[in-house]
Amino acid sequence: MATVFTNGRFFTGSGSETNNDDAAFEECMVIEGDTITHVGRASDEQVAQARAGGAIVRDLGEKYVLPGFIDGHMHLLLLGQSLQKLDLDRCANLADIRSTIRSYAQANPAVPRILCKGWMQSMTDNEALASMLDDLDPRPIYIDAKDLHSTWCNTAALRELDVEAMPDPPGGTIHRDQESGKPSGLLSEAIVFSLIWPHLARVASTDDKLNALRGAIAAYTASGYTGLVDMAMDENSWEALLKLRQQERLTLRIAAHWLIVPSTDPAADLAQVERAIELHAKYNLDTSSDFRIAGIKVICDGVIDGCTAALLEPYTLNGVSCDPLWPAEKLTPVVQRAVQAGLQCALHAIGDATVHTVLNVLEAHASDQPDRRHRIEHLEMTTAEDAARLGKLGITASVQPVHSDPDILRAWPSLIGPERCRRAFAYRDFVDGGAPLAFGSDSPTAPFKPLPNLYTATTRRSARLPASEETVNAHFALPLVTALTAATTGAAYSCFADRITGRLKKGLRADFVVVDMEWSADRLLQAVVEETWFDGKVIARDSIPDTRESRQQSWNLEHLGALSQRGFRSGAEPAVRQSIKTLPRGLKLARIRKASPSNGLARNSRIFVIIWKIQPANADLTSTNPAAMQTQDANAHGPASDSDSLGHASAMRLAVVRLQPHSVTGASADGMPVPRSSSDNTVQSPMYAAPAGVD
Repeated sequence: MATVFTNGRFFTGSGSETNNDDAAFEECMVIEGDTITHVGRASDEQVAQARAGGAIVRDLGEKYVLPGFIDGHMHLLLLGQSLQKLDLDRCANLADIRSTIRSYAQANPAVPRILCKGWMQSMTDNEALASMLDDLDPRPIYIDAKDLHSTWCNTAALRELDVEAMPDPPGGTIHRDQESGKPSGLLSEAIVFSLIWPHLARVASTDDKLNALRGAIAAYTASGYTGLVDMAMDENSWEALLKLRQQERLTLRIAAHWLIVPSTDPAADLAQVERAIELHAKYNLDTSSDFRIAGIKVICDGVIDGCTAALLEPYTLNGVSCDPLWPAEKLTPVVQRAVQAGLQCALHAIGDATVHTVLNVLEAHASDQPDRRHRIEHLEMTTAEDAARLGKLGITASVQPVHSDPDILRAWPSLIGPERCRRAFAYRDFVDGGAPLAFGSDSPTAPFKPLPNLYTATTRRSARLPASEETVNAHFALPLVTALTAATTGAAYSCFADRITGRLKKGLRADFVVVDMEWSADRLLQAVVEETWFDGKVIARDSIPDTRESRQQSWNLEHLGALSQRGFRSGAEPAVRQSIKTLPRGLKLARIRKASPSNGLARNSRIFVIIWKIQPANADLTSTNPAAMQTQDANAHGPASDSDSLGHASAMRLAVVRLQPHSVTGASADGMPVPRSSSDNTVQSPMYAAPAGVD
């Protein structure tokens, strides 16, 4: 039976060849089964025929209908597993990390390993020693860096991995004590995905992996995604996905790129490409369009935060100069074989030196097949000349705007200098040069929700700190139409799914989202995905009552909550008080309690302000109403300060209990239950000093 959707704004792309932000909308859409059969005016004949045939009619109340979002770069099993790991993101220093891990270990005596995420080197003054962790618990402790390019281990984990006598693998480093030569605790780059990921996948049960995948898929569909590109597929992930697909219908279209792990033997490199070719022959666009191997993935350098991305000039901070993990002579035969077999090449390149290298390789060995849609991932630092080459060569710029959030780039000016920062995340250059653009999130290294991703792409402001006016290279900001297209049509194009999905167009699959929003880049953080449709069926619904007032209520509380998830610098008090003033009609602030010596909350170096209740005026937080968050004893929240001032410089954190009807309670790093709001994901960024030199 057909369904007619009316009284909506159906996004169909740009309405002008001269104005990239001139959006085109239709007013009605008809679907039948899993297919869109009409997009146009409500008065069109096709609509009348559908109605006459007994179609279901849905009045959307002037909501927006967008193509289903497609994450152009993510890691599905890693995301699912990450959702189950101890999050250290809100920790500010080593003391916080130790306290958090110790509390978790005491509360979870039965888990065989303590798996953590969200650490950044700056939290621990760029040190990561096993000795910093060994006294916390005898079990193996694995701490993922936020970028997933390094893992910090205790001695038990190092022993379990058996790395003491192991030489550094190609492209990877086992950091060692300079005197004893023994592993010191940090493993970085290629060894993470050649040793640690496979090891932890082997020791995880099949049920654990399947449940992790289910959790990741559920989170994605609830966020408005109908497709994704898994950008580091390996045997463990593929086996788990195959098993899940045999057990149940997947509600995401999955294209995957097979990870090629560097080795010292060129034949071993090519053997991995042959495995990708073998799988592609069975799982391709013609035989398995919703679950397939699209090509290969090669991680050609590291990350700027770890000083492992290859730059044309040494790092400003320490003078370090590193080469790409895959120099041209090593990368070339891998690319040649993949191109020969009809596979798509996806090459991770963050530093400008690596971008230049991979462009040269693709130009020399793949430019005669532009229809293969080869792609470069990340492109965080590019020269203007290389940015222009992308379009000339038909190479897709696969980028993750969430990585350009000002809140996570505070270390960059000291790492690479203010002048080079001005070339960071040059998305506008890519578009102006004619490159196809695809958006992704790189989850679980970063939050995955699409609307905050669009916000950062279009405003260059922080989705993590909505009250901040700080920007990163605002001249590279994209029009909303361009950004939305990159997150839907562009991502579909990047993985050859554009003949199936990615637009609201007759003949394509009925993959779409219903969004309550205003068409404004500045208002994207207030937008709410109300429904996600996949193959003509609704697979996720938002549970907030369908009123503008409830949306405003949710947003204002999230806005206040965002202020709570950071350490504040001086001048925080006005922002906090202003957020309190913006609480919508019908809510009240029941009590604010400050830390002080007299009430026992003041300890050590932090102060906590506890907002005990933010509630509807008629709500009863003493009941078991799941819409209400219960208060917690502030004594359990960790160290506090002797200061009793909201304006205390840099050493304060605000802990907030927020009301949000559709929230799920999660444990914060300092032990405080907080709701997971629509602007929160798997990771948040730590507190840094104020930035310099980034626009």
